[in-house]
Amino acid sequence: MSGGGTNKEPQRQKPTPHDDDCDGNTTTTNSDYGWKYALGSNYRALAIYRIVLASLLISELVLRFRFLHPFYSDDGTLPLSILLPKVDATYHVLCVHCLSGDLLFQRVLLSVQVALAVALLVGYKTRTAAFGSWLLYLSLTLRNTWLNFILDRYFHYLLFYAVFLPTGEIYAWKPSSEEEEETKKRESTLGECVLTPATVALKLQVLWIYLDAGGGKWMDPLGGWTLSAPIPALDSYARHTIGARYLYAALTPAGLRLLTPVVVYVEMLSPVLALLFSYYRRR
Repeated sequence: MSGGGTNKEPQRQKPTPHDDDCDGNTTTTNSDYGWKYALGSNYRALAIYRIVLASLLISELVLRFRFLHPFYSDDGTLPLSILLPKVDATYHVLCVHCLSGDLLFQRVLLSVQVALAVALLVGYKTRTAAFGSWLLYLSLTLRNTWLNFILDRYFHYLLFYAVFLPTGEIYAWKPSSEEEEETKKRESTLGECVLTPATVALKLQVLWIYLDAGGGKWMDPLGGWTLSAPIPALDSYARHTIGARYLYAALTPAGLRLLTPVVVYVEMLSPVLALLFSYYRRR
């Protein structure tokens, strides 16, 4: 400026918590945010969680169509005439699949489940789709508990958390133009950190799943997951699927023996280290 004036640089605003995100873009190093980033998530990660979960659910449900007649109908191994006298009133309420043993009824009900899973996949009314998927999957597993596997339990947990998580903010189908504009705004904050009781519960659930799996192998009374095991447990695991057989051929029995105890340590340590790294990265 003329007349002896001086140019002053505009003062920078002090960073706020909103300047931080879960992708590592930050302008502050306040240690109070450590646990926020360890136990929180962002919209992009939550959307991917929804898409992967729904894809796995669709695959699982489609596979069940061929087992409806032998395991879920009155013509199969567990007709309602045998099941219903052994269950209480709460079981009757929760198990929609117990309303009828007709094969057509079971097919219609499973088709509804697939439709809800597709809605969850594309992000249409995600909380409703997640709740309906969780409720009907619980009902499906109650219809014949002899078929239940540990992965069914994981579906129950993950679908239940999806009811309370904001998984449909992005990468989701929005029918109206107004909602499309809202999606564009959300996409500009993909890395914004979201911390809710549901994100905390989900992170702790994953932590527990891995600790439980690793701890169970560690305390195996037969010592199948140790280096000195007569037959390493991973050796038998690597024979069930086509991909595992290729792994078996690539590593050879000696490689699988070395890798067997490594699996235990990876399962027990990796989730703990992941949370700690997230915490200290944000301090």
